[in-house]
Amino acid sequence: MKMQKITILLTCLLFCWSGVMAKYALNVSCSNQITAIANGASGPYYFTWTNPNGVVLNPADHTVDKITATTAGTYSVIITNHYGCETILNVLIGYPSCKLSSTLANTNLSIYPNPFSDGLLVNFENETDAAAFLQISDLTGKVFYEQQVSSVSGKNLHQIELSQDLSKGVYMLSLKIGNQPVETTKLIKE
Repeated sequence: MKMQKITILLTCLLFCWSGVMAKYALNVSCSNQITAIANGASGPYYFTWTNPNGVVLNPADHTVDKITATTAGTYSVIITNHYGCETILNVLIGYPSCKLSSTLANTNLSIYPNPFSDGLLVNFENETDAAAFLQISDLTGKVFYEQQVSSVSGKNLHQIELSQDLSKGVYMLSLKIGNQPVETTKLIKE
């Protein structure tokens, strides 16, 4: 009896490992439509989408491979193959997604130092007193830091201390102030 359980477990592990051969990606259109792409030999695939608040967007139909983002934030999809193996993908959506930079808020966002090792100074300007939201994520959308900070009309300076265990690489810092569009800039961790 124990031999059967081990065989079944190894079979499941091999099927899930074969899912590594599959290719997964998220595409985002200018209209903020997010499409999950799953290619490989372990289909059919099932999709569970969540919005930035963690609400499942398609509770009744898990064959839906695309959604339209209605608010800014990180959207996630769990892609499940027919063996039950799961892959999670995230994407950070900001508004407007495809507009020219001249339409973005003029915050004069700057970061120092960049590249950084363990801390940053975030400098930006604001037209009114409003809450600002800072978020640091990797290129897959995985969030490592998020903080709501107060900002005043004029120049604002915020210090961010990041843990030493943050890996070297490229990250994105997003700034959202009130109803203004999200402004994003690239960070490099040394």
